[in-house]
Amino acid sequence: MRSISSCLTISLVVTNPLPGTGMNWSPRAYATPYTNQKSLITEALSPGLTQFVYAEEAARASLEAKRLESAMARLTASEKQSLSADEAPSIARSLTQKALLKIAVVGGGIFGVTTAWNLAMLGYGVDLYDPQGIMHGATSRSNLRTHQGYYFPSPETAVTAKAVTERFMSVYGAAVIPFTQHYYGVAHKNVMSLTMAAYKTFLEKMGLPWIDEYPSVFKRGQIPDAIRASECILDAGQLRAIGENMLVSTGVHMIPKKARPEDLSAYDFVVHATYEAINELIEPADQKDLIFEVVEQVVVQLPRLFRNLSLVIFGDAMGAIDPRGSSGLHVLSHRTTMAHYENVGKSPVITDARYRELLRGDWIKSVQDPALTHRRAVISALSEYVDLTGIEYVGSIYALRALGTIALTEAHRPTLVHLLSNGKGSVLLGGKVTTALQAAEQVAKAVQESYHQTPDGRIRDQAA
Repeated sequence: MRSISSCLTISLVVTNPLPGTGMNWSPRAYATPYTNQKSLITEALSPGLTQFVYAEEAARASLEAKRLESAMARLTASEKQSLSADEAPSIARSLTQKALLKIAVVGGGIFGVTTAWNLAMLGYGVDLYDPQGIMHGATSRSNLRTHQGYYFPSPETAVTAKAVTERFMSVYGAAVIPFTQHYYGVAHKNVMSLTMAAYKTFLEKMGLPWIDEYPSVFKRGQIPDAIRASECILDAGQLRAIGENMLVSTGVHMIPKKARPEDLSAYDFVVHATYEAINELIEPADQKDLIFEVVEQVVVQLPRLFRNLSLVIFGDAMGAIDPRGSSGLHVLSHRTTMAHYENVGKSPVITDARYRELLRGDWIKSVQDPALTHRRAVISALSEYVDLTGIEYVGSIYALRALGTIALTEAHRPTLVHLLSNGKGSVLLGGKVTTALQAAEQVAKAVQESYHQTPDGRIRDQAA
C-alpha cells in the first residue's frame, strides 16, 4: 500500500519544458496582451539574430508577432549564444518560411485544440475549424477521467497512461474537479474475474498509490472490499476555458464553421480530428473502418452523501458514478446497458432519426420515451452495487463514439495518428484524453516529414 495524495498536487504544476528545448510554457504566462512586440521577440536573442530582426522589418511585419516568438522559442540556449550575424539571416528566414506554412485543423475537441496549439507554438500558421466552437462535442460528453491506470487494470494501458498523464496535467491540470475522492470496488462476481488481492498487486507493480478505504454507499454484500485511488476527473467548462486561452495566446485562428473540401484545398497541411466524422473529408483510399457506438450517460441528483465522490465498480460490467463538473450532479455509466447502437464501417449507421437530435449539442436532455432511454436499466444495474436511495433523474447525455477496430476492449482504445497518402495531411482519432499531447507531437512530426524539416523544426533550404 502506498500513501496517496490528491491529484491537485499534480494540477498545480502548470509549466513544462517544450519538446526539444529548455524553455517552460504556462497557459497563464501567455494570457497578457503583447504590448511591446519588438522587445518580446528580441530580448533573449543574440546580437546577430537581433540585428536581423531589426533589419528585416518588411519580412517580420508579414508574420503575427506571437507566431514568430513561438518559432524563436524553438532555438535552444546554446544556439542563441552561438549565432553570428552571418548565420542569423538564414535561420530567421527558415523560421519565417515555417510560419508562412498554413495548416488547418478540423475538429475542436481536446485533440484538435491541443494539436492546433502545439503547431502554433512550433511556429506554424494554424486555422481551427469547428461549427460548435471548441470542446462542445465528444470531449464535453465524456466523463473526462484522466486514466492513470486504475480504470483499466492492464500493464500495457497503465504504462502508457503513466507516461503521458503528468505532461497532460501540466497543461490542463487547472481543470481538475477539486476535492473529489475516487473509490474502486471489486464485486464478488465480475466480468474480468478480478479479485481485490490481484487488483492491489497490479497497482503495486505499476506504482499506482492507493489506501484501504471503504465508502459507505457501497453494498458490502456485493462489494466486499474497496480502495481509494489518487485519480482525477476534469471539468469540461474549465477545460474549455484553458483551451480557449491556449488558442488565443498562440494566434490560432478559430473558424466557427463546418469545413468543406474547397476550404481545405488552400492549406499546405490538413489535420482531420473530427472523431466520429473522421472519414468525411478524406479520400476513400485513406478511410478506415471504425466501431461506432451511440451511448447514453444518465445524469442524476444524488443525496449529499455522494458529494465529491467518484465510484468505479468492477462488476457484471464496468460501471461508474462520477461528478459532473461543479454542478452538484452525477453521471452514471454502465458499459453494457448504456449502449443504444453499434456498427462497424466507414460511417455511423443510426436508423432512428430521433437519436440524431439527441446527439446535437452537449446539454442534458430529459428523455421520458422508454424507446429512447436506457436510464432505468443503467440505474438498476448500478443499484445492485451502490445504495442509490433518493436518486432523482435529471436527464441524459447522448454521445456518438468512434473506436479503431483494433480496440477489442475499452482498455485497448488507442489514439491513432497516420499520414494521408498524399502526404499533405494526417488523421487523428482520439482515444484516452491524456494522450492528447502525445498525439499533437506525432502530428507535428508528420508535418516536419512532409516538408523536409530538420529535427529541430527548421525547413531545409530548397536549394540544398
